Amino acid sequence: MSEGLKAVRQWVSASGAACDARLGHGVILGEAGSLFRAAVGRPRRAALVTATTDEELVELTRRQLSSEGFEVAGIKLSETGDMRNPAQATQLVDSLSRTGVTADDLVVAVGDCDLLSLLSAVCGSWCAGTPLAGVATDLVCAIEAVPTPRGLDVAGHAQMLEVRPWCHYLLVDFDHMELTLRDERVREALALMVVTAMVDSEQSFSRLWDRSLDIVEGDVLSLEEQVVDTLRARGRLVSSTALAVRQSLRYASELPRAISQLFDAAGSTLLAEGMRFSARIAAGEGTLSVDDVFTQDELLDRLGLAQVEADLDADRLLAVFKEECFVRSRRLQMALPQRLGCVRLSNVTDTLLGEHLKAFCTSRAVG
Repeated sequence: MSEGLKAVRQWVSASGAACDARLGHGVILGEAGSLFRAAVGRPRRAALVTATTDEELVELTRRQLSSEGFEVAGIKLSETGDMRNPAQATQLVDSLSRTGVTADDLVVAVGDCDLLSLLSAVCGSWCAGTPLAGVATDLVCAIEAVPTPRGLDVAGHAQMLEVRPWCHYLLVDFDHMELTLRDERVREALALMVVTAMVDSEQSFSRLWDRSLDIVEGDVLSLEEQVVDTLRARGRLVSSTALAVRQSLRYASELPRAISQLFDAAGSTLLAEGMRFSARIAAGEGTLSVDDVFTQDELLDRLGLAQVEADLDADRLLAVFKEECFVRSRRLQMALPQRLGCVRLSNVTDTLLGEHLKAFCTSRAVG
């Protein structure tokens, strides 16, 4: 068992807002003060927005703000329930108004990816742009919230309102995170690592492949190094000047959205199934080799990412799948891998989609 990652500084590219990220053990005590001070010219007021049960982490963050001369106003949100929606954004705007936070002040969010995504949506517009710093509470947030914040849910559909990157400062203290693979947030982070590697490059995929056995054996350093690698890669992808590269981050999103409309399943399982399904569609189109399909499958299995077990009606799933696609575009397109480390949008025929959904439902039936 290796020691954990020492504190590192990582500059994360993002579309419209680059981020100064500090990752490692003990970064809250060692890095937070200088980070908060750099966010504003002169410390005045800070809104501390929290949605976590880790009161120790919240208190440490509050003390760091106070020690730098900020007047801290607390805003507490529930970590349960639907957070990413316009109604919650409006309530948060009202709270910021009551605290008197302006563009010359600072907003600090302590919570998960949903909280930082909501704050990115609000702070990017509040007073024409208010500095936002995030303190991640899990690995999913560490990987996803800064470069690719989640959109707001509207009218029963997930992530319909795009949220652009706005978090300029990020603290990832592994001392305050669950790092064991039995935790669902860790498994979801592993799935995001595979998604990112499949989209980024063959070299990214190879690095994750090489680390995967160490990760499943509990090597903390390998897991934390992969978090840094994935965060950097997602920033590079989302800030690309090529539209096709930016769109490739939609990989494995289509099937999970459809299944989520029918029943609840773990996020890690849905992402893994989205990758397995998309790879088979790509193989059916003749753009991805069968060997690459099996290589991705082996990596997902190696990381312990499960399959769905449910009796699904193929016709119903097809209808929901197409509804989720057409509510976002007039074309039936999926982000499909062309090879390991390369994903592009592709048109999919009704016949091919229907055949693969039927095969998927048959293979996942409980009976």
